[in-house]
Amino acid sequence: MTQYSELDTLLAGLLTELESDPNLREALRRHILTQEVMKVPDTMAALVEKVDTMAQAMVQMQTDVASVRAETGDLHRAQNIQEGVLSEAAGAAYEHTAIRLAPRLFRRILGLTDTTLFSHQPTEQHGKLRAMAETPQQVGAVSSEEVEDLLETDMVFKAKGPAGEVFIVVEASLTVQANDVVRASRRAGTLNWIVAAAGLAPTVVAVVMGKAISEDAQALLAGQAGETGKVTFLAANADAPDTWGR
Repeated sequence: MTQYSELDTLLAGLLTELESDPNLREALRRHILTQEVMKVPDTMAALVEKVDTMAQAMVQMQTDVASVRAETGDLHRAQNIQEGVLSEAAGAAYEHTAIRLAPRLFRRILGLTDTTLFSHQPTEQHGKLRAMAETPQQVGAVSSEEVEDLLETDMVFKAKGPAGEVFIVVEASLTVQANDVVRASRRAGTLNWIVAAAGLAPTVVAVVMGKAISEDAQALLAGQAGETGKVTFLAANADAPDTWGR
């Protein structure tokens, strides 16, 4: 019993010393715990710091990606605007080429002579077409919507044919598409109603002019009949034949 009592006394004293002396506690801890266990708190702190750094890097990367996407979108919009402007400028330039080539092509392909430009948007000549539509529009022969649509026609020519005066409604594009054919047919039909309601005698024909023609437009021309009216394609290009499918 005495031996145990002395041991208890020693332990109690040791505990007292440990509680009062930090250096003693640290020395005892190094003897009891391994170095790996001793380093756990520092390791955890370093790990937490690395995780925080990675999280901040991820946030910055997401911000950078969003910024790049925004800049890319702005670049694409700018490119689309630039392409649209260039395309519009090219189309406008081609209209003048079509106007220059029209008399020769009308004479060679359609047998028409004395060709003159009657209307070309947005020149002053455009007003003549509107003035001609005023009376038929007032009596209901054509609607205001049909007149406004007609006034969007690229150009209208007047010429002389075997049976008398002829109006030629022209849609001009670098590459003629199916919608050009549809517009030419529709607008020629409107002009035909206008000249008939005004008591005029000219024939109205629809023409599409271009350097090339799409397959869809070719198919539409090949199958045109009945209410769609006849539309003629004229290749206004020195390197292409004078007409297609005629």
